[in-house]
Amino acid sequence: MSDNSTSWIYENIAYPLWQRASVFINPSDGLYIGYLASALIIAVIFYAWSDRNKNIISALKNLINAHNLRSRSVKDDLKLFIVDKIILGFIYSFVIGAAFFFRGEVINILAHIGVPTQHYSPGIILSIALTLLSLLVFDFAVFLEHYLSHKILFLWEFHKVHHIAEDLNPLTAYRSHPVNQCCFILMVSIFSGTYSGVVGYFFDSPHVYLLFAGQNLFMFMLLVLGLNLQHSRVFIRYPKGIRNIFISPAYHQLHHSSDRSHFDINFGFIFSFWDKLFKTQLQPSHETKLKFGVSGEKYETYAGIRNTYVVPFRKSFIRIKRKMAKKRHSDTFRQSE
Repeated sequence: MSDNSTSWIYENIAYPLWQRASVFINPSDGLYIGYLASALIIAVIFYAWSDRNKNIISALKNLINAHNLRSRSVKDDLKLFIVDKIILGFIYSFVIGAAFFFRGEVINILAHIGVPTQHYSPGIILSIALTLLSLLVFDFAVFLEHYLSHKILFLWEFHKVHHIAEDLNPLTAYRSHPVNQCCFILMVSIFSGTYSGVVGYFFDSPHVYLLFAGQNLFMFMLLVLGLNLQHSRVFIRYPKGIRNIFISPAYHQLHHSSDRSHFDINFGFIFSFWDKLFKTQLQPSHETKLKFGVSGEKYETYAGIRNTYVVPFRKSFIRIKRKMAKKRHSDTFRQSE
């Protein structure tokens, strides 16, 4: 094998594969072992407090038992993460570039219409504000995509892959169909890319945002404070003042409930006020033993890698076919009148 071939394989296959597989040791990724460790510490303390048990080992055992780590759902989470996000993760690289496209287009448009700029260097107060605003823009994009993936029935068939999980764990957050994942990336790219373009046009980009360990500073703080517990059996509720702003683990777990009274609620990721604004909010009032999954769907239908990829396409096309048949019938009926 020539040196050129070896170099190409390393640059285009081996190195990108290693980058995708190193999420647990890279603090710029949400599954970094440090964030998982902090979530585990919070979870054990919560279980010890909930059980009025000061024995940490006992609380840890109860925590592990509650998460049913040997279940088919957890095993599928792991398999899908390895196959879809690590081995086949390169398929999303083409979509991720959309953020840079939108950023560049916004900068070009502003320059074309002659908006004056001097590439200001923001002070610390403005940097804090711009960093927080970037998180708000990102979070609204996540909320909107999530909202639409429930309300547009064609997209819901693909989003079901995430909701079919019967046991929640941090890997469940990455359990998604490629169609759903691409919609998510595109929506975030449109909003975050546009915001980044506006900020980049007016300010000296390298000094705009406050970053720590490769993360938006505020996102880093949220990860350290247990953001990964959203997909878990750790039913932590926040006090009123906090829950009106931030989403607690219990808040998102309610979203995953298979109870019909919990359908289409709590779409938010970080901030809870989007749900309040769109009238889709239901604050958890007390701890309950929630059952996760999709009402009316059997887990077996989506079990395994093949079903995860294929079933949503089949169901979405059946839904489209029925809608078209209904439309033809309606048109025929109107013509006969």
